Amino acid sequence: MQRSPYIEDDDFENISARFLLEHNPNGVIPVSIESIVEFSLIMDIVPVAGLMNSAGINAFITRDKKEIRVDKGLYEHDGTRYRFSLAHELAHMLLGHDKLLDEFVSVDNWIQYFRDLPGDVYASVEHQANRLAGCILVPIEGFKEKFDEYIKRFEGENATALAKQDAAERLLARDYDVSVLTIHYRLKYLGLLNYPGL
Repeated sequence: MQRSPYIEDDDFENISARFLLEHNPNGVIPVSIESIVEFSLIMDIVPVAGLMNSAGINAFITRDKKEIRVDKGLYEHDGTRYRFSLAHELAHMLLGHDKLLDEFVSVDNWIQYFRDLPGDVYASVEHQANRLAGCILVPIEGFKEKFDEYIKRFEGENATALAKQDAAERLLARDYDVSVLTIHYRLKYLGLLNYPGL
């Protein structure tokens, strides 16, 4: 039975850093993931009506790696989830998840590929892709410093540590054009949720 590869914590940072060095060398924030897909990787972004309703997914990369097909509603109405979905699909590709297919499996696209995976493997590859997508959209370089800066803004205010952290997360989410949840998990994996001085 195929297993998802084990990825060390540092590997996520290293893979994303190499990717961004090639495709976002000036360190522009927010990362222009749509431009990277279309103009650097030369992949088409194809909105598909009802993809979430019919297949239960936000997006997928075609097996020829020439297109990312994305739910049309997401594409038109939810910018942060759309951006994360693009990064998530690129993460699958960067992590080599397509190589989990064994020689006896023949599928037309990644939707069927993921449906064919055992549940524990599916959960693992989705977790890995989510984590790498967060690293791509929220690069480590400068992130801790921004968090420091926002936390210091609330020094002296009559607010709980959690309230200060929540406010900093919202400001970071705005800067990086991602959801607050993406920022929260980024802070968690970097060990910053119990930030000294909060």
